Amino acid sequence: MIGTPYEEIMKKYPKLFSNLSYVECDNGWADLIDKVSRRIHLINNSYENKEDGVFAAQIKEKFGGLRYYVDINGLLDHDREQVRTFISEAEKMSYSICTGCGKTKDAKIKRCPNC
Repeated sequence: MIGTPYEEIMKKYPKLFSNLSYVECDNGWADLIDKVSRRIHLINNSYENKEDGVFAAQIKEKFGGLRYYVDINGLLDHDREQVRTFISEAEKMSYSICTGCGKTKDAKIKRCPNC
């Protein structure tokens, strides 16, 4: 779903989101997606060639967890590994964040009882 939080995130990190037109998640994960995107953005800023960097390919919810798929071009191995770590951490954290409101929830359910 594209909504105001994701539109704003995509505007903040234009290089990262240059190939992506929407995010397929409810708004509860907006802060999580913003945090991982900011970390990736910092790596992208260290590459002057516009074709080198990290480019979001798809961001969605699948089986109750975040999936953040990227295309990586021309990165040093260290930076490539950092990006993988950032994404892996965010995907693991997503299981304990309600997709509806963004509050902490039981990892076995998609949304907290209030949503």
